[in-house]
Amino acid sequence: MPIPSHKTYPAKLLLFGEYTVTLGSGALAVPFAGRSGHWKMAGQTEADPGLAKLLTHLKNTPDLASLFDLRRFEKDLMAGLVFDSDIPRGYGLGSSGALVAAVYDSYVDDRSDNPKVLKSVLADMEGAFHGASSGIDPLVSYLGKPVLISDDNEVRTTEMGLPQGLFLLDTRKSRDTGPLVALFRQKMASDAGFVQKIQELRHANADAIKAAVTGEGIWQTFGLISRMQAETMYEMVPSEFRHLWQRGLETGDYYLKLCGAGGGGYILGMSVTGTLLPTLAYDVLPVS
Repeated sequence: MPIPSHKTYPAKLLLFGEYTVTLGSGALAVPFAGRSGHWKMAGQTEADPGLAKLLTHLKNTPDLASLFDLRRFEKDLMAGLVFDSDIPRGYGLGSSGALVAAVYDSYVDDRSDNPKVLKSVLADMEGAFHGASSGIDPLVSYLGKPVLISDDNEVRTTEMGLPQGLFLLDTRKSRDTGPLVALFRQKMASDAGFVQKIQELRHANADAIKAAVTGEGIWQTFGLISRMQAETMYEMVPSEFRHLWQRGLETGDYYLKLCGAGGGGYILGMSVTGTLLPTLAYDVLPVS
């Protein structure tokens, strides 16, 4: 099939479920059209590094290689195909996921419409960049719909509107997810108090997911998660933003929470309608 050159592949936002999803808890991720990528023929003399890396991964993974028209993919790559994206890397918005979604959409021979099967294939593809992947990021980008993962690992799309007042706060620095995940796992293995607090956070995330889907009670649950993360996962909150995080909890004008692993990139926030952050020193990107 021809490359869908006018089609865009959106970034993704993990609204709820960061870290706890690795423990088998539910998660809710949504597409964010404010950042996206699309195909472009650039006519460059060297292959796009990210696409070349993915092509090599597909060639060397027999279960994946059999699903794709890799000859056509390589031919297009040598002709100057690039994935033109404004999704920042290391920011928690799924930059590699959008690229993977575009490759699947354009070069798979026998596509699946089963979200669970799709998630598995896309996760294997994204392994080219992360070694291990949940598949959530490329699945959201490919489907362009909110994806709900239940506690029993059922994967399905859902129809919902984004909660009002969501915004992204730019920390102006990228992050490395690996050390943060390692810290989380180390604390889960050695700190009983931390484990208990994370179990409470799992329940709060479940309530928040339900509130987001039904549209009822989202402000209260968002605020609760903000407070719990400030108390339990403060290492994942960039130190220069902890005062702003706490100010929101004290005033109730806005709340902040992790956007993915934390440590940098974007911080996800929710504000009272019409309320701005108390300083213009930060870059704020409205989501809804």
